[in-house]
Amino acid sequence: KGSLFFGDDGNSAVGQIEYDHTVNNMGFATNASIKMTLTGAGRLGIGEASPDAPLHINSSQEEGLRLEGSTKFACHFFDGTTRQGIFGFSDGTAIFASADAGDMCFRAESGLALHFGIAAAIHLSINDSKIGCRTTTPASTLSIAQNGNFNIGNVSEPSSAAYNILMD
Repeated sequence: KGSLFFGDDGNSAVGQIEYDHTVNNMGFATNASIKMTLTGAGRLGIGEASPDAPLHINSSQEEGLRLEGSTKFACHFFDGTTRQGIFGFSDGTAIFASADAGDMCFRAESGLALHFGIAAAIHLSINDSKIGCRTTTPASTLSIAQNGNFNIGNVSEPSSAAYNILMD
């Protein structure tokens, strides 16, 4: 191992850059412990000594990653040079022209769908101005692919305007 130490009166190795020749990793230490690792494969681990992805953050804090902007900020997703989608917050002109300043926005590019799911199952799809619940190809403005009952309204209050619809 090769190391470069940054010390003070209390600890001669409180800061350190360490290169491990056996695995070709570089570690960066603060307060006398490695906090960030850059592997020979180009993976960066923050709080993770063996990163499994190009960027691997391991944190026990609720806010494990902060992306910050002043009046607008977005993450753009590309397949090569073709943008596939965006998520972020708007200043009233960015992402969607109709979004209000401060709105969170999720956008799939034209011809693509936006899906939400649990585990490997898609439960909600939005494509071509149509919403599909339990279907990825909604046939109308709102398509619900569900056998059995579904509820519209506040069904926990029997006196409220709730509608139970039985589907065959």
